[in-house]
Amino acid sequence: MSGDLAPQDVIRLAQADQMALLSVLRVEQDPSYENIKYAKRISENFIGLIQRGGF
Repeated sequence: MSGDLAPQDVIRLAQADQMALLSVLRVEQDPSYENIKYAKRISENFIGLIQRGGF
């Protein structure tokens, strides 16, 4: 990332990061198929947001 981010972009990135982290922590607590599938989807969304610079 280069340049400045608008405040709403920083918030959106922080929220996506938090959701990804929480989904991984949920799997650590309860490694069910559904939790793993959810964590995978949320983590992929977060990585995609970063890769495409969704700002």
